[in-house]
Amino acid sequence: MDETALIEKLGERNWWHSFKTKKVLELVEGNDILDLACGPGSIGEKLLAKGKRVTFLDNSKESLKLLRKKHADDDNARVVDGDASRLKFSEEFDCCICADALEHMEDDVKVLNGVNRALRKGGCIIINSPAVKSAFNEHDRALGHLRRYDRQELVSKLGQAGFRVEFIKPWNFISLAAKYFSKFIGKRETDLFWKMTDSPLNGVLKSWLEIEWLLPLSTGSSIIIKARKVRSA
Repeated sequence: MDETALIEKLGERNWWHSFKTKKVLELVEGNDILDLACGPGSIGEKLLAKGKRVTFLDNSKESLKLLRKKHADDDNARVVDGDASRLKFSEEFDCCICADALEHMEDDVKVLNGVNRALRKGGCIIINSPAVKSAFNEHDRALGHLRRYDRQELVSKLGQAGFRVEFIKPWNFISLAAKYFSKFIGKRETDLFWKMTDSPLNGVLKSWLEIEWLLPLSTGSSIIIKARKVRSA
């Protein structure tokens, strides 16, 4: 089963995926939302349920087929076959969600510049990405990641693209040890990540992430950022 199918089947129940979705949604603002490189669109669908207008953009045939089937009669949903590095929108959106997508892009600054142009004045971008460069391992390669980000690198690249960071939070510290261990033994944790969904550990890990979020941690295997458009790219 490919990653799109797995997320569609297990995503809302999986400890990591459900927590990420919750935290991204808490940061969203405005009514016109761009869900960039959206995959199966689980975050955007929750925004549709809240009455938002959502543009789902991806270039995966599987994801596009799924989204078009699900939202064929929804006037608030627009499904676009597009390349995140070649955005053609101009000041159409209040907010852009870039959840676990930027690390797949060869030219991430070009993507951020395109998002800047797509946002209205004062619009925002919400990013969740894998963090800590030194934790890059086989799991990342299996998922098609080109990089993991250190905090300052993301802040700098957002600044280059005309954004000012308003919120930044590393999270999922517990996974760092697993990443370093799997890197050491040369194995990937992809299968284990999803298998936990239907195990008793799933609930434990969800509870841990809620507790961890309240702690002043300086690092984690993921990082979430909200940044405001302060000048045109």
